[in-house]
Formats: sequence, C-alpha cells, structure tokens
Amino acid sequence: MAIEALEELDAAMITASMDGRAAEAWLRLSVPTGEDVALFRALAVAHRAVESPGDDVAAAAQEAVSQWEAMIQRETGDATRARVIRLVGDGLAANVIAGIEPAPTPAQLDTLIDALIPRPGGASRQ
Repeated sequence: MAIEALEELDAAMITASMDGRAAEAWLRLSVPTGEDVALFRALAVAHRAVESPGDDVAAAAQEAVSQWEAMIQRETGDATRARVIRLVGDGLAANVIAGIEPAPTPAQLDTLIDALIPRPGGASRQ
C-alpha cells in the first residue's frame, strides 16, 4: 500500500511540475482529508521503516521525497525555499495524521501558500 501511495503522489507531483505548480501542489497534497488520511498513514509507516536499513519502502520514500524537493527547487530557483516548502508540507501531513490539529481550511491553506510561494505581481490565490 505504501508503494502505491508513493506512486500516486509521484504522478501528481510530475503533472504539477510540468504545469509549473510543484510547490503549490506539494502543499495541497500534504493536507490529507477523508480517505487520504489512510493513504498518508501508509506513508507514515513507510517513513518509520527507515529504521530498517535496506527496506524497499523506505528507500522508495527517500528517493521520492528527494525528487519532489528537486521539482520544487527547479520551480522556485531556491534550494532553501524548496526545502522549507517541503518541510512545511511534511508538517501539515504529520499534524493531521497524528491528530495534533485538523487540516487547514482551504482559505487557511491559500494564505499559507501565498506566504511561501509569492505570485508574480503579489496576486493572491484567494
């Protein structure tokens, strides 16, 4: 299940990257809702598997995250901004999966995206 989840996310990120939306897509994909929570829990299990060197799921997850961050970096032109965006997405997902806080509303997510990914001319996504 974890490999399939990675493949689904990868396909979405590749499509978004081709459209110049990798950074925004990463943040939106990082907010699990409804049935997506189960998908993200499977990924969380994959990340815990990192404790077992040589695990195929852990290796696939590490490779995928590295590729997604590279897509974001190509889009933003800034390695640090790309890392921050990727880590914010990780934090959003982790908090929802762990039940620490609910998923942000669409308006809250738009505000966060606007803060992290400035649009040309300062236009808002809202």
